[in-house]
Amino acid sequence: MIIDKSSVLPPYFRFREEYLVVKKYHLATCQIEKVMTTIRDGIFCYLTDSKNFTMHNRTISKEYWKNRMSSNISLKIIFCCVFMFICCMQYMEVSVRYQRDRSRFQLSLGNSTVLPPFIRFREDFLVNPDYHLATCQIEKVMTTVREGIFRYLTDPRNFSIYNRTISKEHWKNRFCSGMDYVRTNMTAVLNDIGEEPVLFAVVREPIERFLSGFLDKCIFENDYDGDTSDICYGCVDDIHCFVDELYRRLQERKKENKREYYHSRHFAPQTWYCDFQNYLANYTIVKYAKGKKGNARLAEQFDSIFKRAYVPDTLREVIRNELLKGSTSHSTHSSEESRRLKEAFFSDPSLVRKVVQIYFYDFIVFHFPFPQLPQ
Repeated sequence: MIIDKSSVLPPYFRFREEYLVVKKYHLATCQIEKVMTTIRDGIFCYLTDSKNFTMHNRTISKEYWKNRMSSNISLKIIFCCVFMFICCMQYMEVSVRYQRDRSRFQLSLGNSTVLPPFIRFREDFLVNPDYHLATCQIEKVMTTVREGIFRYLTDPRNFSIYNRTISKEHWKNRFCSGMDYVRTNMTAVLNDIGEEPVLFAVVREPIERFLSGFLDKCIFENDYDGDTSDICYGCVDDIHCFVDELYRRLQERKKENKREYYHSRHFAPQTWYCDFQNYLANYTIVKYAKGKKGNARLAEQFDSIFKRAYVPDTLREVIRNELLKGSTSHSTHSSEESRRLKEAFFSDPSLVRKVVQIYFYDFIVFHFPFPQLPQ
């Protein structure tokens, strides 16, 4: 079901904040009414003074708001500034209000600003009307594999006749070079597949995606032609230069030429794709994973999505087996260069912080843990 965003209440308003804290354990919980509040009162009272709690024959499971032992106001911190929680709430609250007042959307991480979410930067969809199925493509997140999957679903007979395999598709020689199943906005997608679509997107841990993109576009693509002067905004393989230039360009969002845009679209925040601003709630979000366990998890999630779309068992089995084989030859995550780049990246605190500024809301919106920032 496509939800009319204008009719739903917005999230992340600071309506009420009530916390229980136990300082000696560096522990806190936020109380939400009608969700185990009395039980947690009892737990925190017990943790605060277990001796007296037991001496008075109290039991956590039998605490009640009328007679609970934990009535001491010192246990509760109302409207307090529990740093990490308030920090995240302020960022997330502004993220849903920025349309109303964009001038407020300058958020700080240290002395600098983080990039906002939900800019309509790029929308690239693959559709299959027969199954009311669509996926949104985010650069550096299984785009070639999904093109192979959708081409196979569109014409499985010819795909097989030409001895194509989904797991070996590559951008240089892929079978699905036509544009007949590609759409560039959600209106066109819904016109093709109806108002009850099966819609999914694949997202990736932000720093892993950035490093994979840098390795592919700024290092490996040096081999594709002789002229490297415009590789990665002219920074070529200088990662500090590239991160600074990428941040500046994404922050300003000025019109770029074709080559410049080519790089920006491979590194823009994932929240800037797919018209997530208006349709995030309508997507099934799949998190990219690597390795044998990751391949198995992806295959299972894709199969569940295609089952909902009533894709025949025989086609689903082919897709599942191809996903279990792992990434295409275009992938970079298993290379020795990738390991060295990752080590160098995480040894540089300023570099990590700058990249987190770029992808801050990718971590928030898609629930990826923030990296441990080096001191």
